[in-house]
Amino acid sequence: SIVGPGPTVEIAPGSYDSYSTYHMTVCLPYGEHVLRLHLLNSYYMSGYLGHMRLWSNEPYYVYIARWYLYSYRTEYRFAVPGGCAADHHVVNHTCVPCPPGTTNAAGDDDAGPDTSCDVIQCGPHEHVYNHTCVPCPPGSVNGTNGSNATGPDTNCTAMICGVNEAVQDHVCVPCPGNTTRPAGDDATGNNTRCDGTCTDGLLTGDETYVDCGGSCPRCRCTPVEIELRTSHLGHALGGSIVGPGPTVEIAPGS
Repeated sequence: SIVGPGPTVEIAPGSYDSYSTYHMTVCLPYGEHVLRLHLLNSYYMSGYLGHMRLWSNEPYYVYIARWYLYSYRTEYRFAVPGGCAADHHVVNHTCVPCPPGTTNAAGDDDAGPDTSCDVIQCGPHEHVYNHTCVPCPPGSVNGTNGSNATGPDTNCTAMICGVNEAVQDHVCVPCPGNTTRPAGDDATGNNTRCDGTCTDGLLTGDETYVDCGGSCPRCRCTPVEIELRTSHLGHALGGSIVGPGPTVEIAPGS
């Protein structure tokens, strides 16, 4: 018998001669099937048993490698290929391509009723180009929050950062700590940075020291006179003064 997704197909019992070929044609649905054979009074059974050809003319074989058996049962599993390919559907028992902008999984049975394809919906970071969803350029988004791929081409628009947001790798990210930034940065452009508040106790923004310099009030400076003396031999001189404020470089000279 042949057991599968459809009704079981019985193989009529009978007596078969050695080194002979017998033909039978069965109509099987698509899917996995099991061929079950039971042999009696078999002698020198090693060899090919059951040369099956499916509708696709692809040969399938059952090979028995046993000797001197009086009774033998075997099972052979095989698949009947078929059905419509991916992105095809059934119309009047024929597999036809899906309309542009639609899709369908493989496997529709062209022996059954008509089937349809599903509309492709593009994601928020995709837009429609020639009925296909393609990624938006970095830093942009589809303003319609998804588009129907069966329709005309669509465009992406730049993401504009809000208040206290900066651009980092084409994404709007919140400003850290007590830093701020006005709204309006274009995420398709270069990276931007948030500025300190001049009162956060941190070295932020364009400050030269904590809460001073740059866009903040000028840092307090105390004049200090430094006297450098050399011997009568002369010296090459250079260095720096390092402290809680910015490093002061001493210009090198002879």
